[in-house]
Amino acid sequence: MPKTEVTISLDRDAAIYAPGETVTGVVTLDVPDTENVRKVLAVLRWATSGKGDTDSDDMARTELVGKHEFRMGTHQFPFELTLPVAPVSYHGTLLKIDWSVHVRLDRPWAFDIKEDLAFEVV
Repeated sequence: MPKTEVTISLDRDAAIYAPGETVTGVVTLDVPDTENVRKVLAVLRWATSGKGDTDSDDMARTELVGKHEFRMGTHQFPFELTLPVAPVSYHGTLLKIDWSVHVRLDRPWAFDIKEDLAFEVV
């Protein structure tokens, strides 16, 4: 059975933002069959990686769709999420801080469908 595909696209060609700016874009769902969801969320998330402990935090979120039954086809949802003033992206030797837009389809009685799109905050 084909799976629903999630695509995230930003309104900027260069995915570079300044602290405090608003990240805008569109989430596209390609549904091959009927898809029931509890909700569709878009989240701004930063995460650390590298040596030592990792950490992450969801800084902004918006519910794109509440409980809904999608029919076969393509469905698009615009989103706007505002960045905080810190932290900024960082790629050091021991530590990295990365930002992404994370989309999650919360599905009842099934694994959630998740997609991430990375961007930079400088």
